[in-house]
Amino acid sequence: MKSMFDYSISTDKGGRKVNEDSAAAVQRKDGLYLFVVADGLGGHGKGDIASSFVTDNIVNSFLKTENIDENFISYSIE
Repeated sequence: MKSMFDYSISTDKGGRKVNEDSAAAVQRKDGLYLFVVADGLGGHGKGDIASSFVTDNIVNSFLKTENIDENFISYSIE
C-alpha cells in the first residue's frame, strides 16, 4: 500500500559513543500507521539493545494484532 503521508525518523546520540534510541514507522495493509520511539536511557548500559527490543516487539505486535484499540500499547508491552 502506498503511503499518502510523508514522514521521517531521526534520533540523536547526544554525547554518547552509541545511539541508544530506537524508532520505527510502519503501515499495515489495512492503512493503519504505527510510529514508535524508545529512549535508550543512555548511561545505564545496553540501552541500545533494550530500546531496539521494545521497538521490535511493539512493531511485531502491531502487525499481528487484528483489532487495534486504546489498550494496544499496554497489551504490546505486557
